[in-house]
Amino acid sequence: MADKAKPATGPSRAAAMKANLVSSKEPTFEELLRAETVGYVKHEDFIATRERIEREQEEARLEEIRKKERAKQEEKAKKAIAKSKLSFSLDGDEDDGADDGDDEPASVAQVVGSPPPAAKKAKLLKNPDVDTSFLPDRDKQLMEQQQRDALQREWTATQDKLKQEDLEVTYSYYDGKSHRRTLTVKKGNTIGEFLAMAMDELARDFPKLYTSSGGLMYIKEDIIMPTHMTFYDFIVSKARGKSGPLFSFDTYDDVRLETDSTKETVNSHTGKVVTRHWYESKKTTFPVCRWEPYDPDKVWEKYTIKS
Repeated sequence: MADKAKPATGPSRAAAMKANLVSSKEPTFEELLRAETVGYVKHEDFIATRERIEREQEEARLEEIRKKERAKQEEKAKKAIAKSKLSFSLDGDEDDGADDGDDEPASVAQVVGSPPPAAKKAKLLKNPDVDTSFLPDRDKQLMEQQQRDALQREWTATQDKLKQEDLEVTYSYYDGKSHRRTLTVKKGNTIGEFLAMAMDELARDFPKLYTSSGGLMYIKEDIIMPTHMTFYDFIVSKARGKSGPLFSFDTYDDVRLETDSTKETVNSHTGKVVTRHWYESKKTTFPVCRWEPYDPDKVWEKYTIKS
């Protein structure tokens, strides 16, 4: 009776497992190591086998990288050869026809590993007959910006100098009666600063002003002047009120009942300084009922002193 076949053990079993792994797709490091170390293996042999498998896998990985690099170089070489066949020169076209039989294009192997030839750039020259003044010029723009900055500084310095000039303001403290005063201010002072100086001057003769609630108001040409604006603002803008110009702070008598405001005049009326408490108590009576806040967008076609 024939003996039964025994299953493969030891090296024969390892060889069979390795053959199966080789036929499979991309075995892993663990699979190869397991196939090489089936059964009892000495520690030294196990370490040697593992290092050998690691070297083999590393060499295989490097070889795969080299193959990909060679493929890329060959592809670049093919494109370089195809590009070198193109010509946009009339002389080149004539020469190509004569030399077709003599020269052969370089093979792929000859250009592998060498960089593709750099394309020659055509040199662009300016046409002297074309007007290029509209094109941006960095040096010209820088010079123009410097000129604008210098003019801005000069204008600002001039405005600051004008704002420091003295201005004599004639006004009347009005509490039902007129008490005329004259105060010298700077053109750059605000109406609020002017009222503070007027308060100090008037309080000597009218001590009750210190206890008056709401402070003072300045009325010019039937317009309630805003405290945040300066005298210079009204002078520069040639602002107008209901009954005269707001840019002149001298005083004149009422010599007109109705005048065309489009015909400029420097004749103006004395501005009134009143307490806000007095204004609130009299704003329904004439002439207080004519007073209204300053509106820079409002245009007065006629100067009037009537209601």
